[in-house]
Amino acid sequence: MYTFSNKLKTFSIILMVLGLLGVGYGFMTSHKSFEEVETMLSADSHGGGHAEESTSHGESHGESVDSQSDEHTKHVEHVQH
Repeated sequence: MYTFSNKLKTFSIILMVLGLLGVGYGFMTSHKSFEEVETMLSADSHGGGHAEESTSHGESHGESVDSQSDEHTKHVEHVQH
């Protein structure tokens, strides 16, 4: 049976601890509020076509402003989670 060296065991434990710290840091720095996520999406929409497509799609079907706002709210909450 093969045995792992102590250096390899130590190295793997260090990598696991760094991974746990990275996951914890990711959760701590995630976008927590609705406004932060909405700001992030509006900044992304200036360069991309995703937001433009969704608004033109809603307008082409004659949806009301309330339903577009509701769809926007659902989208921001989905991105937040």
